[in-house]
Amino acid sequence: MAMILLAISLKKSYPSFLQKYFSFISNSKLDLKDSLSVNRLNKAAFNIRLTDPQKTVNLADSALFLAKKLNYYFGIAEANRIKGVGFYYMSDTEHAVKSYIEALKYFKNIHDKKNEARVYNNFGNLYKEVNYNKALFYYNKALSIAKPLNINEFTAGISLNIANILRFQGDYKNSHKYLEISNEIFEKTRDTINFITSLQNSGVISYKLKDFETAKNRLFDAIRQAKTHNLFKVLVGSNLTLAAIYLEQEEYDKAEDSINEGLKYSRILGDSNSIYYYLYKAYELEQKRKNYSKALEYLKKVYHHDSLQLSKNLSDNISKTSSHYVQLQKLHENELIIAQQRYKETQY
Repeated sequence: MAMILLAISLKKSYPSFLQKYFSFISNSKLDLKDSLSVNRLNKAAFNIRLTDPQKTVNLADSALFLAKKLNYYFGIAEANRIKGVGFYYMSDTEHAVKSYIEALKYFKNIHDKKNEARVYNNFGNLYKEVNYNKALFYYNKALSIAKPLNINEFTAGISLNIANILRFQGDYKNSHKYLEISNEIFEKTRDTINFITSLQNSGVISYKLKDFETAKNRLFDAIRQAKTHNLFKVLVGSNLTLAAIYLEQEEYDKAEDSINEGLKYSRILGDSNSIYYYLYKAYELEQKRKNYSKALEYLKKVYHHDSLQLSKNLSDNISKTSSHYVQLQKLHENELIIAQQRYKETQY
């Protein structure tokens, strides 16, 4: 109590940065109800990420505004992290990076290792389609923090992400191993959403192994359950793999249905990358049908989105933006150290 009274009495004589620190101490008990409101907003924002990522960003912004007003550091950190997730699902890499860097700064400040690991996992997700080695670096960094903390459900999620990267690299055996680790935990914890995602990934691995029937059965199951829960991202990914299978099996009408359904959900999500992947599939379909004029129309739409150049640009953009915001983070940390040192000096 004496410390709180001292903080309040000295509050006016210190810079605004330190005043926020005093405000956090003096108001922590009074703002419990409001902090719960921040947590509820963050949870609602995260739960809608696969259905309406723009709404995720909007809700996270509301949580962030309230958390800053309260100087509620955990709420500020989590709102930034979830806001980054929303931007990620909209393929807005730059704003996702900014949000993740800001979240990492606050989680480190309050020594929240669990959520620090979550941010590293989020960074891995940013890289997973553009730089496999960097994605694995961040996933393994997250896993190294999560394992000692015995966070089973989080370990399962990271294992699923590592399985995906290994699949992209063509290491299907190890990919399947990590996928089994995640599946076992998802079933035990009854994590329906991640189990559906795992079904989709299992279908993709079966497709890569040329086991088309198993792949289709798992993808059908993933699509059926994803529609029940409005998991549009899963619907986008599952239909893209189904379209590839149908093209190989020369079932062109079914391929067209999968492409159209995938495009529909890609547009609902506002996922520009997926839209272009589907347009390229549409080009391949019309090529196989020997409908060359229509194929040319699709090719014109995707030509300037060469996948290798796109990957390089995205990867470079993430790194440059990360570097810039890390520098800002260090500046803020130095300010905090100076402010805390001044505060300690007043105690003597």
